Amino acid sequence: MRKKIIIWGLCLFLGSLIIHSYDTKAREQAIPQGGTLTFAAAKDVRSLNPLLAIDPVSTKVNNLIYAGLVKINEKLEIEPDLAESWEISEDELTITFHLRDGLKFHDGDDLTAEDVKFTYSLAVTPQIDSPYRLRFEMVEGWDVIDDKTFLVVFTEPFSPGLANFTLGILPKHLLEGGEADFVAFNKAPVGAGPFKFVEWLPQGHITLEAFDDYFKGRPALDRVVMKVISDKASATLELQLEGVDLVRDIYPEDEKTIKNKDEYNFYIYDDMNYNYLGLNNAEPLFSVSKVRQALSYAIDRVAIIDQVLEGQGEICRSPVSPSSWAYNPDLIPYPYDPEKAKKLLAEEGWEDTDNDGVLDKDGEIFSFTIFTNRDNKQRGKAAELIRDALGKIGVKVDIKKVPWESLVKDHLLARDFEAVIAGFTFTIDPDDYIVWHSEEARGGFNFFSYSNSKVDGLLEEGRHTWDKGKRKIIYQKIQELIIEDQPFIFLWIPRIKTVVRSEFKGIVPSPLGILWNLEHWYKENGSKSEGIDEVSSP
Repeated sequence: MRKKIIIWGLCLFLGSLIIHSYDTKAREQAIPQGGTLTFAAAKDVRSLNPLLAIDPVSTKVNNLIYAGLVKINEKLEIEPDLAESWEISEDELTITFHLRDGLKFHDGDDLTAEDVKFTYSLAVTPQIDSPYRLRFEMVEGWDVIDDKTFLVVFTEPFSPGLANFTLGILPKHLLEGGEADFVAFNKAPVGAGPFKFVEWLPQGHITLEAFDDYFKGRPALDRVVMKVISDKASATLELQLEGVDLVRDIYPEDEKTIKNKDEYNFYIYDDMNYNYLGLNNAEPLFSVSKVRQALSYAIDRVAIIDQVLEGQGEICRSPVSPSSWAYNPDLIPYPYDPEKAKKLLAEEGWEDTDNDGVLDKDGEIFSFTIFTNRDNKQRGKAAELIRDALGKIGVKVDIKKVPWESLVKDHLLARDFEAVIAGFTFTIDPDDYIVWHSEEARGGFNFFSYSNSKVDGLLEEGRHTWDKGKRKIIYQKIQELIIEDQPFIFLWIPRIKTVVRSEFKGIVPSPLGILWNLEHWYKENGSKSEGIDEVSSP
């Protein structure tokens, strides 16, 4: 007998409420139909296939073309998408997804559970070499029950697995022929998302248009264009020349050049990335938590945000996004307290015995090197501020700026560093096993050789528990333990400022990005003829 966790009661209700609220708004306010949104992107997409797209630009565009079984909302919660509901078996090993009625691909063919099975089977095929393959390593198998029912069986209870079914569904009828079909498809993709593909001029632009048969209702905008503009200054100029309508992550110096600011809306929201000073816990210098805590007290994060980010950031308190349901709001970041730092180091035997301004212990001075990637100016400047701050408490720091590829391959993956300034992306599900579990120090993303048996146990319990309330308690405790241990020093979360022409409405900023709900945007006084004429083919 199965215990049903049916989304009709909660998630489906929330999902339908969101959709209904937009439908109601459309009826009550007569949302204008038509118009084109053109947004600037610093880089072109790398792939228009959701099984291969992993860079941020490709992901944004693919999210407009494709739809998954589930999706993530602005609160980083899972809600229905192609699947209207799902249920978990009593042994918590099986998820049964129920698809909506009348699902269509952009070419008019029906989307069924066979397409779902085909997509996920491709994702785990070694020949495809999908970067998402490992997401399904806990899956024992999947099967089609009927056109609307898809079943997934896990090897053991694995609650983070639900979020992996956001992956966009591919049309089996266009791809079952093999490699030749893939080559053609990747140049002219077909999905079931709110916008369908029109054209791609590499290093120029990508054009999409509204999908009339989108299962949540046709988007108000007629077209969406991504224009590749490599630098922010040029993008800002294009904004003022009406060449683009949106510039993401505008720099303060470029914002100052914008005239007639009342013609634009500025949206500020947290990024999904955070920056840290990583300490190699396997190094004797950083093996004691009190030493790591001392360094945390000695760093002035407020000064870094003010001087490096010009205020466009907030102190990072946790490895979980502040927007997540699992975030622990009671966490207090280490305050800037250099005297406390000196005291903690003295308790561990670090003192300036020869009065040369540098702490020493047993004949060794307190000295280490910070690596960071040279192409990130913010991290380079932060490294300099950290070096100066630690110098004031008697810690000598050198800085080495290396290419990003070298930082990852030669230092992080090789575990060949003392300290590093880099960044991680917040995970949608709070399960961050591959970063914090001690087993991952031997090949995972636990580059810092962090080990805490309590954290290990809680991580294992959290991923084997489906109850959201229990999981929240577990992950909040994990955050407390990590902050106490300070395996690395949490620095800042960037705050993204995005400028959008003021006639565009329906925008809801989120850590997922400004475009996450683009199907609900509309343009005041938009018209279909205007939208189509705004973009011309080269």
